[in-house]
Amino acid sequence: MQEQDAISQPFLLQEQDWSPFDVPELMPVDSRYPGMLLASTAVGFLVVLAAISLFLIFTHAGAMPLLIVNGIGASLCALVLWLCHRWAHSLSYGVSAQEVISQQGFWWQTRTALPYSRIQHVTLSQGPVERRYDLASLKCFSAGSGRAEIEIRGLTMASAERLRGHILAKAGVRDT
Repeated sequence: MQEQDAISQPFLLQEQDWSPFDVPELMPVDSRYPGMLLASTAVGFLVVLAAISLFLIFTHAGAMPLLIVNGIGASLCALVLWLCHRWAHSLSYGVSAQEVISQQGFWWQTRTALPYSRIQHVTLSQGPVERRYDLASLKCFSAGSGRAEIEIRGLTMASAERLRGHILAKAGVRDT
């Protein structure tokens, strides 16, 4: 047994021998992003709730089912809006000399670091609601991955463009 421990010891590092990981100060997303997310989510809920209410009215279901559905819908809407608000405030990102870092989540927190050397391309996207608020999302894709490794939502369009240029320059990718 001691012989086996002696053989495996050179391959295992003790915690004090691990390389340090200095985390840069992460920046929150733009302050308008939580409001934009709340507005778009609330409108979606209102459309669905209105459609269900109209169906109940036209089928002559009565007042009680209408009140129950609207009460449950309003409660569910309030819960989802609270969760969206909390989630939007949990979003942050950082840029270091070697990598881009993204953090999200308030119950299950995820921090992802993507080295510039692994970045293959970067995309900016802006939906109609984001365009109204002058916000954008930036996605970084790495080689060999079919999906975005990092997505940073809630950036101003100007910040997203600057960050995209910085990432592409650090990654050595031509900006087209």
